[in-house]
Amino acid sequence: VIDFRNREIAQFKWGTGFFGPSVTGVSLGGYAGVGWKGYKQNWTLQEAYVTGLYTGVGLSPSIFGLNAGLSITFATDADNSIPGPWIPEPHGVNGITLGWSAGASITKAVIPMSADVGASYYWYLNSECFGSLSEMIKYIWVPRCKDCQGATENAKIMALRLSINLPSFPFISETAFSLLAAMY
Repeated sequence: VIDFRNREIAQFKWGTGFFGPSVTGVSLGGYAGVGWKGYKQNWTLQEAYVTGLYTGVGLSPSIFGLNAGLSITFATDADNSIPGPWIPEPHGVNGITLGWSAGASITKAVIPMSADVGASYYWYLNSECFGSLSEMIKYIWVPRCKDCQGATENAKIMALRLSINLPSFPFISETAFSLLAAMY
């Protein structure tokens, strides 16, 4: 996750629960997106990214249950401060992602379109802040850790960033993110 305004790059792991036709198959994919932090614009990414609700719509043409597809997902912040269902918080963090996938699905063999709804919880791994635009753009392109302590931590973060960047529209994402960073 990149915060252009505050020049911060952070890594998270996440868990999600969703419902829709996509639950009847398995797939592999990647995505890239943009978002805005709303009233949380001055919060760190660790503070701002915790819970979210989303809906995704995709088109996945299928041949004998094997499919390749494209999707768009809309996400909004969620308040999980009280027990029970999470409450949408549209004035917080919001985003749009474009994704791709390849997989196998019984449902998509019959209906090539899907619409899913779900909720995600994010766990913060690490983040780095940058003093200049040029330094931030460098680390958008180079999947290294600027402030990692030792070779082991640097190797873990590098592997994580590469595993995120490679399936997520490489070069196109980095170019778009560099241009967005330059606008701030």
